[in-house]
Amino acid sequence: ITFHRGSVNAARFGPDGQVVYSGSWDGGRRGLHVAGSDPGDSRALEILDATVAAVSSSGEVAFLRGGVLARAPLSGGPPKDVLKGVVAADWAKGGSDFAVVRSGEEGYRVEFPVGRVVARVARVSRVRLSPDGSHLAIAEHPILDDDRGLVAILDRDGKRVAVSEEWASLD
Repeated sequence: ITFHRGSVNAARFGPDGQVVYSGSWDGGRRGLHVAGSDPGDSRALEILDATVAAVSSSGEVAFLRGGVLARAPLSGGPPKDVLKGVVAADWAKGGSDFAVVRSGEEGYRVEFPVGRVVARVARVSRVRLSPDGSHLAIAEHPILDDDRGLVAILDRDGKRVAVSEEWASLD
């Protein structure tokens, strides 16, 4: 995808075989990039200090920047803020709804769709939706400020249907 020195902190598959990723190169600021199947077909989006969260089938990228969930067309154009206080997000199939994790005074809430709380946990760093939207996977950290944790699968009502053993690090 690139020949630059740097790091990638998140990536998602996009439409038409694209890869949308967030990374920083050669000591520069972190930003969003789109890569096609041809290595020469990579370009930077004009979105800095952001981490990719999801890509819709219609060609939009959802990203997190400073606790704000925003979206922008992959073809270019200005970003639009969607929701504040977001830690993690994923797009439902069709691009109309989001699953989000928000932090608050009483811990972290997993919402799907936005506004409907399906779970409250100590800390969640990631959320993903199943392709049919019937389940959510969360990376849960029982101890605040600790990377150890487990992966839990929730149904749409927040019932745990599967839980992994605890891992020393989820990163």
